[in-house]
Amino acid sequence: MSLTLQFYNTKENPKKINKTITAVGAAISLDPFEDFDLENPYVILSNGTSVGNYAKIGNDYFFAEEPVLMTGKRKMVKFVKDVLESNKTQLLELEVIPLRSANSINSYIHDGDEIYTSYKTVQNYYFGELSFTPDSKIILAAMGSRDVI
Repeated sequence: MSLTLQFYNTKENPKKINKTITAVGAAISLDPFEDFDLENPYVILSNGTSVGNYAKIGNDYFFAEEPVLMTGKRKMVKFVKDVLESNKTQLLELEVIPLRSANSINSYIHDGDEIYTSYKTVQNYYFGELSFTPDSKIILAAMGSRDVI
């Protein structure tokens, strides 16, 4: 089983599809001599090999961790699969049908179908023995609308 490894650099958000990537160095041919885990792979390279923070192994994309220096002028690079980029074709072909949720509501987003209950509340505060002069100030804060009964 022969695979091709190409390192890239990217500054894009990891949660984004169609990342902008820039190739780093030439593609490397991999010939694994033991079982190769394509979900969490790692490679051992010579120290002179240029690496980036992103990679493509076969048809899958990965985030490359910082290389770990080893003996014998080698380094090990571990990878974490980028499932969004690796499965972008299938994700972009999905037909999404957004439905209104009856039990999960975000109160910060207006929903015209949601019934809201409002209450009229009057709160009195005692300020102690205050004597007001022409320079005194009182601040009144009111929340709600005239429709609140």
